[in-house]
Amino acid sequence: MFNTLMIESKENRVEIKDFPGPIVRGMLEYIYSNYTEISPDDALEYLRIGDMYHLEGLKEDAIQCILGSLTEINAVKAFRASILYNLPTLKRKVAEFVIR
Repeated sequence: MFNTLMIESKENRVEIKDFPGPIVRGMLEYIYSNYTEISPDDALEYLRIGDMYHLEGLKEDAIQCILGSLTEINAVKAFRASILYNLPTLKRKVAEFVIR
């Protein structure tokens, strides 16, 4: 963004409106340290922001959190996310969970 003629390079800032502040802070923490704490309640948001900004490691961490906290209540949302973000491994593992 900063190396193009986009508005961000002219204003020298990026405004992120699509995510809550704590998720953006967590993403920035991940960018600078390669780690951020992901709670099961926030894992789908981290998956979404990781996908949007092409942060494959953050996406993988979010996927692991999702898989580690699957329940009957959140399995449908996880399955939907697997389709939305084209994550066949997540899709398969959630389907296996539901079948069990």
